[in-house]
Amino acid sequence: MAEYDERQLALLGPALDQSEESTKLQTSDSEQQEFFTALQSLPPSALPLDCDLSETPNPSDQLADVSMDQLAVRWDPRIRVVFKCPRGLTIQIDQAEQQALTISSRPQGSSEHTPFVDLIGCIQGRSDAMFSLKAGIIHCNFFYMPNCDNVIMYNWGDLLEVQCGSESEFSAKLPSTECCTLTLGTWKVGTPKQALEFQLWPRQYSITIEEERLLRKRKPNTRVLPAAKRSHMPGPDRLPLMHLETPLSLSLEGEIARIAYTLADDEDWLAYRPSEGQTLSMRHQDADDPGYCLAYEHTRWERQSRISHTFKAIMIDDRTSAKPVVVKSFKQPHKMYAQEEGKRRLAITSAARMWYTEFKQHRQLDHPQIARLLGYDARIHTLFIEFHSFPDLSSLHWRSNAGLFKGSHTDAHRILTDISSALIYLEDKGILHNDIKPGNILYGENFAGTRSGAILIDFGMAQEETGSLVMGGTPWYVPREFAEARRGYPADIWSLGISMLYLRKHIQLPEKLPQYQGWNLAECRGGHIPEQMLRWLKAIGNLQSNLQASCWNSKREGYELDLIICKMLKENAGDRITRSELVQQTREWRDRGSR
Repeated sequence: MAEYDERQLALLGPALDQSEESTKLQTSDSEQQEFFTALQSLPPSALPLDCDLSETPNPSDQLADVSMDQLAVRWDPRIRVVFKCPRGLTIQIDQAEQQALTISSRPQGSSEHTPFVDLIGCIQGRSDAMFSLKAGIIHCNFFYMPNCDNVIMYNWGDLLEVQCGSESEFSAKLPSTECCTLTLGTWKVGTPKQALEFQLWPRQYSITIEEERLLRKRKPNTRVLPAAKRSHMPGPDRLPLMHLETPLSLSLEGEIARIAYTLADDEDWLAYRPSEGQTLSMRHQDADDPGYCLAYEHTRWERQSRISHTFKAIMIDDRTSAKPVVVKSFKQPHKMYAQEEGKRRLAITSAARMWYTEFKQHRQLDHPQIARLLGYDARIHTLFIEFHSFPDLSSLHWRSNAGLFKGSHTDAHRILTDISSALIYLEDKGILHNDIKPGNILYGENFAGTRSGAILIDFGMAQEETGSLVMGGTPWYVPREFAEARRGYPADIWSLGISMLYLRKHIQLPEKLPQYQGWNLAECRGGHIPEQMLRWLKAIGNLQSNLQASCWNSKREGYELDLIICKMLKENAGDRITRSELVQQTREWRDRGSR
């Protein structure tokens, strides 16, 4: 994989994984009129895919100037972007998981003696929200726009010139750290001395929404606008075509009809919010991708934040039976970007990075106290997570109106035991959660069809332990060392310790404390700690000291648990109880209770 400096990593977000092998497509002599048809496997090689043609024997100099528009390239529905490999230039492509394809093609109408032109095709699959490209001085990131043929190109190298060669004379300068939107067609990017030509091909998937509608009288030839479209429809040109199961039923007032409409573009998708009775269908022309359907179900646990929408749905695909899932869709509120193209690009690229961050960490986890990742679709920045029917610890099911935990001492014991087990598992995987709090812990017992106990959720802030500092999180659960750009396993212990204060009813849910309003974690830089955070840390320090002083009474219920909490909340990260020590202690409690 390409080596990135710190500035580039900050711009790109998390680095992309390397996997899979490449496949070569080349036209056989007998089938040259039908473009390329023969598939020939190359030796296994890990991405990034390097295409260095500087030493290819007997190249045809005249083909160096052949435009991609002149090449006879057969359609492959899996490919979205195709790059022409110039002589003497190495192309390096990093993408999450899907294989890249090397393609050989000749100009249309050429003879069998004409040398092949080498191309690289990038596949957009369910795991690919973006890919990066290095070719000489050209360093770019390409983001697939959800439900759209366009691609956002982000330049993290030197100043580039971008030219469109398809039905347009568009040309523009693209400075470093800026981006532009590319439409379908042939493009050139680079400098006068070094340029790269590529084509952007249409997506081969579509999103259809089905819903039931109560029909009313209306004028003849009037199209029905679905409820999901009304709030953001700017004009009549935005009306989608309706596909009805029974067209005749449209003339019958009061009848329930099931209608279906296609989301036309990225704006439609970014504005879409599911409602009761709707089913979303994702279909792809590739026969190897069976597609799936999501039937929305409204629940009291549905969440809407500034970066994502989380809800329950019944997932149906051709490979498994129908099952309930939690759908987490990364997209910002529509009003934040509806009127400005630049803001929409920022929203899409941010969503792609956040999706990949959570996908990368969550996909490798399999533990009974961690909600499993059951599926994903990078094309619409969505994750499908194991559904549990019990609520999180911050919900009104477990929290009183006064903000206190409604569970028992036994519940607190069980939760600490379960989450400690999850934390030691994450440490073995080299992963920090970075956002442990009551709102990210589900808890319940004896629920039919689900595992009982505490379940850790939401890996949106997770990172590798050796990775760069993640700035996000929830202020009340972040330790002092965060201001010094340190965030390791002890930070997760601290977060769990704050949560345990709430579970032991020593404090209200921190987010509900009126005297400690939240603060901006971005202000915690270079050792600087915001005033609100200082007040909060001082209060926690005083509470920890008083709690430890009260633990002398071994007859008091919960004194052992409080003593452990005190060890979790040591101000110095190195003095805190470790995950392995925490697991050992909770295991002893469990063994003692079983005897």
